[in-house]
Amino acid sequence: ISFLIIGLVIGIGIGIIVPFGGAPVDTSLQRITNRGTIIVGTSADYEPFEFLNSTNDVVGFDADLMEYIAAYMGVTIVWQNMEFDSLVGACQSGTIDVIAAAMFITADRAEVLSHSIPYLQTQMSVVVMNDSELAISSLDDLDGYTVGVQTGTVEDETISDIDGVTVTRFSTVDLMYVALD
Repeated sequence: ISFLIIGLVIGIGIGIIVPFGGAPVDTSLQRITNRGTIIVGTSADYEPFEFLNSTNDVVGFDADLMEYIAAYMGVTIVWQNMEFDSLVGACQSGTIDVIAAAMFITADRAEVLSHSIPYLQTQMSVVVMNDSELAISSLDDLDGYTVGVQTGTVEDETISDIDGVTVTRFSTVDLMYVALD
């Protein structure tokens, strides 16, 4: 009880002293607003969520959503296109302000990122060639097969836990599909 009381007194004391005597806190929102731009990290290789159009502009669902957010904030977007596996680290280091890349919320990511409210629920899928005779009722059916995944994704983590599967990792989704073809 003594420690609780001492902690409350210290916490209240700091709460009183800091607002009156401390420097104002510069939040991420203030930095973005003052700068006039929001730096958005993405891996623009995942249609229809984020991809590059014929003029190399980032487009897609997540890009449209970020455009609405930026307009609401009164700032412009500076896109940073990078490998999916680099996005969390870039956000942690402050290289980017936000990630827009159809990213699953996981416990590990939640420890280091502040996620938005989930706005889409999807399922994982296994993609094979049209003439494939592979019948899959569970991921264990992939035992003995080589499976391609994008590095750093939930799919990478999931398939890597399946015994007997040879995992081939790709930096982008399009390279994975080219290898499948």
